[in-house]
Amino acid sequence: MLAKPPGWLVIKAVLAFALTLLAVPSNATSIIIALENGRIILLADSRASELNPLGRTIRDDKCKIVILGERFAFAETGREGYTRTTPTDSVPGWHGTSEALKAYNNVFDHDLHAVALSWGIQVTNYFQVFFLADPQRVRSLTNQETLNGTLLVGIFAGADRSGLLKVYKVRIALDDSLHLREPAAQTPIGYAIDEIPPRDEPYSTEAVTQELLDGKTQRARDVANAWAKKSRHFPKSDRKLRRLEFLIEQTSNYDEEVHGPANTLQLTRDSATWLQNNTCQGSIE
Repeated sequence: MLAKPPGWLVIKAVLAFALTLLAVPSNATSIIIALENGRIILLADSRASELNPLGRTIRDDKCKIVILGERFAFAETGREGYTRTTPTDSVPGWHGTSEALKAYNNVFDHDLHAVALSWGIQVTNYFQVFFLADPQRVRSLTNQETLNGTLLVGIFAGADRSGLLKVYKVRIALDDSLHLREPAAQTPIGYAIDEIPPRDEPYSTEAVTQELLDGKTQRARDVANAWAKKSRHFPKSDRKLRRLEFLIEQTSNYDEEVHGPANTLQLTRDSATWLQNNTCQGSIE
């Protein structure tokens, strides 16, 4: 059983259900979530930006969506983990995707909400341990003004116990006001979990992609016009998905941390199926 993090507290999500989460500069990910009748579509870009002793390495072959079991999917954006600096480092190493697999395996009946909650508690625990060891470094990972303290966001999608398709957003954040609501909290880090409600237009975890989806700005209208011309070359049955992939590609013109190709996964009550698998070699079982 997962241990309760010291001083844990469920944060009230400031952004509620908008899910227009600003990108974390060094680890941006554009995830698109489309809740349709009888299925959920998840898309994600493939850019990875990594710092190393020689500078920054950029590659466009990262898989950002994983299948848990046969019917669930997980994707994340933000500070995805911690690598120990030395063998004696007091902070344990971890990665969000591996923690999602652990959460799935630790929940006996694989209930989607319980899996998301288990992941949120465990990842919060890791961040709290990290904060106790090096608070300034953790603070440097986020910007309270632009990111609202967000450290990591996990997306869990699939069918719940009753067979209804659901998507949950789990947000791990640094919030200095936590001690006002929870005096016993040892760190200002907690989590929030919300169900993402269905709506006609898709959601995105990346601000520019969401702007292009909403279509209200001039550059969004310019992209829409470009898509109108390009879409003529696709069969009508393919245009909805191709548009979403196109918007991720166009996001790269404004955010260098996002880049194609896009991977696309379809979730139904009974299965998770790749519709576009460019950089994902398989599922995590």
